[in-house]
Amino acid sequence: MQSQESWLGTVWSFRTGRTLIGKVTAVTGDFATLDVVGLTNSPPGGINVLPPGYDGVRRVLVDLQSLVDRWKRMGPV
Repeated sequence: MQSQESWLGTVWSFRTGRTLIGKVTAVTGDFATLDVVGLTNSPPGGINVLPPGYDGVRRVLVDLQSLVDRWKRMGPV
């Protein structure tokens, strides 16, 4: 798996069923926090919805292995 720093700022899109795009803002252990757009009231499995940040941006917590398996890396910021 990549180093924690190499995940920061990367942009990902969920592969199936919906338009959901996220940017990795933090990595803690085996989990990444992403700021997301396109999140509905019924998030895909494996995504833990977090409270919005002070800026109102929706955030999710995703296992890094799930991120690699179920999302497509679009690139850095």
